[in-house]
Amino acid sequence: MTTGCKSGYGELGSLRLEMMWSHWFAWTVLGLSREKVATYWRRLYVGYSILINLLVTIGYPLHLGLALFRSPTQTENVLNLTIFVTCFTCALKFMIYSYNIGKVSEIERLLVKMDMRVSASGGQIIIYKQLRRNQRMLLYLFMGIYLPVGMFAELGFIFQKQRALLYPAWFPFEVEFWSRMESANINSLIFFRSHWFAWTVLGLSREKVATYWRRLYVGYSIVINLLVTIGYPLHLGLALFRSPTQTENVLNLTIFVTCFTCALKFMIYSYNIGKVSEIERLLVKMDMRVSASGGQIIIYKQLRRNQRMLLYLFMGIYLPVGMFAELGFIFQKQRALLYPAWFPFDWVNSTRNFYIANVYQIVGISYMLLQNYVNDCFPPVNLCLISAHIQMLYIRFEEIGKGRTQNAELELEACMTDHKRLKELFRLVESFISLPMFIQITVTGINICIGIFAVIFYVREPMYWAYFLFYCLALSLEIFPTCYFGTDNEFWFGRLHYAAFSCDWLPQKLSFKKKMLIFTECSLKHSTAIAGGMLRIHVDTFASTMKFAYSLFTIILRMRRSSQSHQND
Repeated sequence: MTTGCKSGYGELGSLRLEMMWSHWFAWTVLGLSREKVATYWRRLYVGYSILINLLVTIGYPLHLGLALFRSPTQTENVLNLTIFVTCFTCALKFMIYSYNIGKVSEIERLLVKMDMRVSASGGQIIIYKQLRRNQRMLLYLFMGIYLPVGMFAELGFIFQKQRALLYPAWFPFEVEFWSRMESANINSLIFFRSHWFAWTVLGLSREKVATYWRRLYVGYSIVINLLVTIGYPLHLGLALFRSPTQTENVLNLTIFVTCFTCALKFMIYSYNIGKVSEIERLLVKMDMRVSASGGQIIIYKQLRRNQRMLLYLFMGIYLPVGMFAELGFIFQKQRALLYPAWFPFDWVNSTRNFYIANVYQIVGISYMLLQNYVNDCFPPVNLCLISAHIQMLYIRFEEIGKGRTQNAELELEACMTDHKRLKELFRLVESFISLPMFIQITVTGINICIGIFAVIFYVREPMYWAYFLFYCLALSLEIFPTCYFGTDNEFWFGRLHYAAFSCDWLPQKLSFKKKMLIFTECSLKHSTAIAGGMLRIHVDTFASTMKFAYSLFTIILRMRRSSQSHQND
């Protein structure tokens, strides 16, 4: 049956179930819910509880305390002192609550008896509704406390100039050793590790799986992609515009368009996944030409910072959107799904089916977010790598003829070969990302318009309001890095002929000068990545997309006003 609408779940429920479920969930994760775990899992759960509390409840404050006042700067010493005091106090309070956890069951028993005395009509139900609002405000308050603190601590860590820990602390091994080892290696492929991990989970890494696991992996890939890549957008699409409220209809429309676009891009990338190995082969050859000293290594270190910022950017895009969507789901007054959708069974009147539907939606959206990560992050990562290698080639051109032991003509030929490889790499990446980027740029303008329209006219719940705002921001940030590095590629490719004339070419042989002129003529050709054969992957295109979203919004707004005026007449 079609189950795209909500049902009444009973306004008056047990306080124990309504108000304490989040605490029991937290206590279960923290290892305090031994009595609520099934008997056959109890020993394993006790082992988990002992291990996690030794490592974190005791170990975390300890590893901070052992580094107190040992940092080189006063800022780090004060940061370490505040976080140590906070963590020590938290651990101490937690151990006291753990000792008295048995009293919670007695509290629940008394609350259940009090609930039985509450009448579901008159003044008592008004007080109960006020209680629900107060409990919700308490949750928002504590979220508002913890999220900014954690966010600014993380941002302070991200923007450090040198490699450092999140908090100054003691470890039983040498941290700086790994920093020196990692910075000494020139390896562009390390930036693809997270993408290959994601592709492995998503079922696209058949060639990298051991032979004896390959058939099982292919079966896993087929099943997971049928259930999620195809099934998830389908189960959302079948419930379009069937919800009782406009907020739910708009929410369903935006998430359907996003998931459908994500699945479409993923299938295109899946079809062309073989090109990634060719991209890696060319990058390995370019890495072999990088000198581990001078200006080139400075550019490589800047590349590492840029890649780290890209990773944090996309994490910062997906986490708030997912968090506010989940919170909007949690604080719904009636039993409902995470997103309005169709299921072939009755989830409204069956608790078991309700949990099956919600598990599918939560797991499915997590899988779609992982798809979205590789879809959106892989293009700017590649363009950023190409941009860095162009800049390093620029430096190699400038250094031709300035070394006494260097054969200038051979070095010029090597640089010309590097330029040829970079062009090949650029065209390969362009062919890989062209159609998905065209789809993304087109859909971004439409979805931003829908999101803004929803915020202004339909959405009233605070969590959905925050969700749509972050959703519009996320859509903009998804395409901006790719457009930015596409512009950067065009700029640096266009400057290579200046680098050729910056070398020591005057005292060189005639054959050298002829080769340099040939290279200069070849480098004058513009190199601009094109999405779908029509749109430049450029900052100008990003600006045009935002203008398109605004223009579309004004058109819809005028149509809405016109229809309202006709109705009034």
